[in-house]
Amino acid sequence: MEMKGFDERWRKWIKGCLSSVSFSIIINGKDRNHFSSSRGLRQGDPISPFLFILAADAMSRRILRGVENESFRPLEVGSPSLSLSHLQFADDTLIFGVFDIQSWANLVNIIRDFCKDSGLKVNIEKNSLVGINCVVEESESLAASLGCQKLDWPITYLGLPLGDNPRSKSFWDPVLFKVAKRLAGWKRGFLSKGGKLTLIQSVLSALPTYFMSIFKMPIGVADEMEKIMKCFFWEGFDN
Repeated sequence: MEMKGFDERWRKWIKGCLSSVSFSIIINGKDRNHFSSSRGLRQGDPISPFLFILAADAMSRRILRGVENESFRPLEVGSPSLSLSHLQFADDTLIFGVFDIQSWANLVNIIRDFCKDSGLKVNIEKNSLVGINCVVEESESLAASLGCQKLDWPITYLGLPLGDNPRSKSFWDPVLFKVAKRLAGWKRGFLSKGGKLTLIQSVLSALPTYFMSIFKMPIGVADEMEKIMKCFFWEGFDN
């Protein structure tokens, strides 16, 4: 924060927020004694996302510095070519690159130095390596050197399947399953036509929106979803 230009008073305020947190555990319905935290914010503290952005920005700058000094090569995509080294979304960081043993070791050192300086810790078990047009043995060796898991395509990221064919019906099976699961919990005997129509418009129609924000839904899948909704509206839906 000092390097980013925050004055001393602001830094003291933030330090006070981080060092004054206390917690209590409810055991058998009774509130036990409070204990202090060495660092961290209270759950739900509105300042938490802003502090995380500062930390994530420090990680981003380290990766960019590694690209500048040629510690590792970013991935070249598109035409004209675009250098893609990393993407950050909320608390997720995706790192792209052309890695050999040395460049992978350089990246691991960048991550470890960031953890050492920031006081944060990377959960290796939640990290994974996915190879793109590379030898399986090489990607397995790199993953083993860090201790993370190695995944194969297609993968699921943020609830979306990646690397699969969005034109196939099986790609949209998770959406159809969510619709069917939601309908199975609604008892037609307790719903009027107006209630069914409201649920269809406000809930069912919104379920595929997340998928459709990135992928184009095939006509056959759209017809099947419409058929399910019509069946629920006119006759109900039973498993």
